Amino acid sequence: MTSRERIGLALQHRETDRIPLDLGGSAVTGMQVDTVYRLRQALRLDQPGTPVKVVEPYQMLGDIKPDLMQVLGVDVVGLGKPATMFGFKNEAWKPWTTFEGTPVLVPEGFNTEPDPNGDILMYPEGDRSVPASGRMPKGGFYFDAIVLQPPLDEQKLNVEDNLEKFGPISEKDLAYLRDEVQRLHPRRHGSSPNSPGPFRIGVQTRGRRSPAGSWCDVPFFDVADSPRMFQQHFEPYDSTGRLRRAPGTWPDLSESKPRL
Repeated sequence: MTSRERIGLALQHRETDRIPLDLGGSAVTGMQVDTVYRLRQALRLDQPGTPVKVVEPYQMLGDIKPDLMQVLGVDVVGLGKPATMFGFKNEAWKPWTTFEGTPVLVPEGFNTEPDPNGDILMYPEGDRSVPASGRMPKGGFYFDAIVLQPPLDEQKLNVEDNLEKFGPISEKDLAYLRDEVQRLHPRRHGSSPNSPGPFRIGVQTRGRRSPAGSWCDVPFFDVADSPRMFQQHFEPYDSTGRLRRAPGTWPDLSESKPRL
């Protein structure tokens, strides 16, 4: 049974050959980087001292690479935007060491600063000119959010005051997601029952930094089980959320919708 078949049956509440496994398909199904490093060492996938990429710095989640997915029989592959929860992109990797002494790679924008009490402070978009928005306690494993929201006046609430934290997906990010779908799609087909492949792709969108430096998240949602599904979910809209074409002028993609 392939991963596609396994998850499809599970979504229909039907019996499968085993429970589908999602590891790293979203920010809520990841694994902390110290654990990823130790697991890869235990499975002899890397030479000792080989660093693991931190792909989600807020929770310090490690990169679940295809070789680890294959060994563990992971059924899901993740698709995310290029920017992290702190706003900087996963690019230009540099070495870093966790409190546990684990060698890792972090993005260029991962600009931390030690607090006098031994904690580690993280800044939104790596910008130290604004207040820190994350704190990793001394000896900790991940960052806690620093609440920067000023006191609210319950009698003067205005929804527009919160809209600055959100924005439509940019054309650049749409192009990135489209390319990632094309890149990941061949890996999602299990070639045999003993060679499971990832099945479902999800996108997680994030709020933009407010002037105070705080962040807001938008819930994770599933899109695509093929590039055609990506077209159905994203292509009809421009970066402002407006339809590019009138309803009814897009090809019928109903045959590509997962049957639930």
